[in-house]
Amino acid sequence: MRVSLINVGCRLNYAEIDYLASYFKKAGAEIDFSDNGDTILINTCAVTKEAERKSFSLIRYYGQRKPVIVSGCLTAIAQEKIEKIPGVYQIVTLKEKERMMENLFPTPSRNRGVVKIVDGCPNRCTFCLLPEMRGKEIRSKAKEKIFSEISFLVANGFSEIVLTGLNLGLYGKELGSSLTSLLWLIFERCSGDFRLRLSSLEPDLIDRDLIKAIASLPICRH
Repeated sequence: MRVSLINVGCRLNYAEIDYLASYFKKAGAEIDFSDNGDTILINTCAVTKEAERKSFSLIRYYGQRKPVIVSGCLTAIAQEKIEKIPGVYQIVTLKEKERMMENLFPTPSRNRGVVKIVDGCPNRCTFCLLPEMRGKEIRSKAKEKIFSEISFLVANGFSEIVLTGLNLGLYGKELGSSLTSLLWLIFERCSGDFRLRLSSLEPDLIDRDLIKAIASLPICRH
């Protein structure tokens, strides 16, 4: 079986597509990042009305042509509606997707390696539904796992690694750690010629220690 993976949305979604690609490869499927597969997986987004509209449009379009698997944030707020779309034969909830991505190295779909390091956000911003969709509990990936994923990507020729998460600055808060300490440790523990790029970094979580780390380490301008 050949599985095509199509993504809607942010860098976090792109990171998750890369882990899902590894999941299907491990299960014996061929992976395709276009739409040539026998089955189409659409990783949806619902952070804006436009992203929601695009996600539904892709599900309906491909559902008329091939079996469709639907994952992503849209499943958290519109599962019943998705189930009624012809061609949809599986819906992967966010919790199921997290289980699928456990203990896997990403299979990069772009020219940068992307590593997901944290999910969840306890904030209650009026405009944002993401804590409702992705959870309010901070879930930080173990540092050793992050080191091994970055080392894997660098060994496979990626010189720029993007660190991503729902709210990147929250990394390690539930563990008494921080994004700043992680950045210093990455360059201590991971060998090779590479730089980091930070995504989804909210300004209220930037302090002097983080600024010093960004200024001192091989981190891309932001």
